[in-house]
Amino acid sequence: MTESEFIAIIASFAVANMQQSNIAASLSIAPAALESGWGSSGSAGYTSLRQL
Repeated sequence: MTESEFIAIIASFAVANMQQSNIAASLSIAPAALESGWGSSGSAGYTSLRQL
């Protein structure tokens, strides 16, 4: 998965989280990208996003 594909998939979740938590979507996407290797390691990024 490319970086752009990862962002396209996770962006809607990050925006929804931003609307509830007032934390910028980019601050949710960045750790998810790093922790999951841009989506290459399964659910690590999703788990990171859910923890916010």
